[in-house]
Amino acid sequence: MLGIMRKYKESILIKVVFVIIVLSFIGTIFLVWGKGGDGGGRSLGYAAKVDGTKISLEDYQQSYYRLRGVYEQLYQRSLPPEIEKQLGIKKMAIENLVESMLITKAAKKMGISVSKDEIATAIAAIPSFQKNGAFDFQQYQATLKANRMTAGDFEEAQKSELTIKKARKAIQDKAVVSDADAETYYHKKNDRLELQYAAFTPESVLAEIKLTDADLDSYLKGHQDQFKTPEQISLQYVLIEPSAIAGKVSVSDEEVQTYYQKNIDRYQGKNGILPLAEVKEKVKADATRN
Repeated sequence: MLGIMRKYKESILIKVVFVIIVLSFIGTIFLVWGKGGDGGGRSLGYAAKVDGTKISLEDYQQSYYRLRGVYEQLYQRSLPPEIEKQLGIKKMAIENLVESMLITKAAKKMGISVSKDEIATAIAAIPSFQKNGAFDFQQYQATLKANRMTAGDFEEAQKSELTIKKARKAIQDKAVVSDADAETYYHKKNDRLELQYAAFTPESVLAEIKLTDADLDSYLKGHQDQFKTPEQISLQYVLIEPSAIAGKVSVSDEEVQTYYQKNIDRYQGKNGILPLAEVKEKVKADATRN
């Protein structure tokens, strides 16, 4: 049963069944989830705040248990935690409360109201309050008392439900769906794409692939950047330690003369540039080092 429900959870038939069961639970909500069920303790905090209005934790818990009961009735079994999480019951519970509160606020702005006669008619139509197909006031009082609810609380809940129903209908009556919107929705729900495919790994067919030189050349031309060699620099050098070879180097008189002329400013005395004859040994030593 669970597999069938998941498979066809988007079908119109299933949604209709849900609506019928939910409406049934709304009509008989007091039978299981009466407000007095928790002993009347004060709630701490709140579950959500919508447009400045708080949704109490008590209301959330009632919505959650009520919704879980709907699914358990549909599946005819107790829901394990993993299925409950998959269905998103907790999320739906708070979303339902938020939606109801927003619709109630919208109904107030739209001037929608529910009369006492409408409330009385709705209550009289609930099978749990009837005997032999007719409303029985004593049965009504006894059922509420058994579920620790007052008539005022239950009638207020019925008023809220009727207000939401009226607001929904008013909004639906004003909604305009174009042919294009209807077609888009139809295609979204009904269009299907059939695919046939084969799965394989590159390794499984690698041996069957034969590449010609032309194939390789074509691939190389289209992917030249992948095969570029990074720019490189080639250097050759000789490391010489001057002090290690100073004794082996000889400098000719001509080289001494040339070095002296190129570096003449380095050989100055108090009275100007010194003659080569006076500084020849120093020039020779400097030339040898350089």
